[in-house]
Amino acid sequence: MLRDVGLAAALLALGATGAQAQGMPGKAVTVRGDCTELVVFGDDWSSTCVGSLTNVIHANGVLTFMFSAGDRALLTFIGRRQRPADGGRAAVLQIDGVQVIPMRPGARHAEFRAQGECRFSDPFAGPMRTRCLASAPQGRFSADFMTDGGRPDISDFRR
Repeated sequence: MLRDVGLAAALLALGATGAQAQGMPGKAVTVRGDCTELVVFGDDWSSTCVGSLTNVIHANGVLTFMFSAGDRALLTFIGRRQRPADGGRAAVLQIDGVQVIPMRPGARHAEFRAQGECRFSDPFAGPMRTRCLASAPQGRFSADFMTDGGRPDISDFRR
């Protein structure tokens, strides 16, 4: 079951607008912890970043990392290609796009090409850090999140 209203809104937005590029969600893995940085369009939104992070694995292989700025917006990093890092203990996702999904009713979300990467590791192996950085003509985007090491919540949309 989806616990975050923001996650539900984002998945609806992904399905309604980004389905061709991203495919429908397959699984979502949500972790809890501390968000220490959130930069959107070059502006520091860190004080609004909430303590959950969702990684959506789409049916067509696209991965997204979704960071929430509470009732302000969701920032989503989008990529398809990943490579191992740190001797196989971590992975790096090549970022191809970014979405900013406002939480205000009727507000339009922004989706555009970006270049960057997200570095992450196995959320089931204890505390882990996820760090995403991307640049686009619209500005700089970044997020830094450290999990509390608790068991992730998994939502399976393939059923």
